[in-house]
Amino acid sequence: MAAAFSVSEIAKVTAEKECLSRSLDWTHEPPENGEPVTINHERFQLFHTSELGTGHVAEGREYRTFHEGKCYELSIRSTWSNQKADDEPDKVITRKDREEVNVPLERALNSFSFLK
Repeated sequence: MAAAFSVSEIAKVTAEKECLSRSLDWTHEPPENGEPVTINHERFQLFHTSELGTGHVAEGREYRTFHEGKCYELSIRSTWSNQKADDEPDKVITRKDREEVNVPLERALNSFSFLK
């Protein structure tokens, strides 16, 4: 299992409407319009992303905001393999394992704030 928290400026996006909309390269069934959330008094749109294939799963939560004329994205992404597919049933990644990994990532997300 691998997981990460990241913060990015989406430089190619210069309009608020585009920033706060679902990106065409994100996959999630069914497609969603985003959910408003607040992180440290800043408003974001939350989008869920996912990919599945050959025993592997990738999930993400993308938080977008338009701040002082720029588009920013906070992201929590994780990926894991269905170990049963690799004939190692004793190493199956459980929901509890994923939740345990998410705790420090949530801490990082909830500590985010703009310095300017």
